[in-house]
Amino acid sequence: MTHGPIDEPLTAELLEGEVVVTEPNGFNGSLTMDAARRSAENLLRAVEQAESGQDVYQKPLG
Repeated sequence: MTHGPIDEPLTAELLEGEVVVTEPNGFNGSLTMDAARRSAENLLRAVEQAESGQDVYQKPLG
């Protein structure tokens, strides 16, 4: 099933040493602390590129 962009923020909580991420449509996953930190950096970098008008490559899902 294909969804458009989510217009609500993800939630992230610490649970038993893992960062659990949940999105409004129900996706739920967990990351190690290191993976969560690097993911946050990747998200911030992509937003900064979009705000500056740079193209951002979107890896196809699947």
